Amino acid sequence: MSTWATTADVLDITGVTVTEAQLTRAQHVIDMVSGRTYDIHDLLVAENRRRDLYWLKLAVAYQAAWMIAQPDMFTRMNVTRVDQDMSEAEMGASALVLAPLARRALNRLSWRGTRSLQVQRPRTDGPRVLPAGSPVRDEDWEEPLWRPL
Repeated sequence: MSTWATTADVLDITGVTVTEAQLTRAQHVIDMVSGRTYDIHDLLVAENRRRDLYWLKLAVAYQAAWMIAQPDMFTRMNVTRVDQDMSEAEMGASALVLAPLARRALNRLSWRGTRSLQVQRPRTDGPRVLPAGSPVRDEDWEEPLWRPL
């Protein structure tokens, strides 16, 4: 199976030596969290998304190195609060699943950014061209008529 990072990348980035099997496990975790699999690698290269490839490589490298110190990672319970002997612990949804540096790398992926929309003002000079889904005004009607996308 191909991965976003190689064992040599993990060693260069983290200083930790991992096996191919450990790297593959880390790859699967990053695939689940990022919502993308290695199958889109060629698409990212074609779209010149080298920045996303870089962040995915870092995420897999950090995850692989972190998972070595987490022998119970695949058998943990989903705990949100623990009270014991006057000590309290409350963990986030993926606090025990994802390496902290891998989480930071994944947050920098282009498809995980803001989903805000920017509204453009209609132009008053020249011919009026409206984007799809914009209200279309009919001169005989006061109310806007909507056209389907």
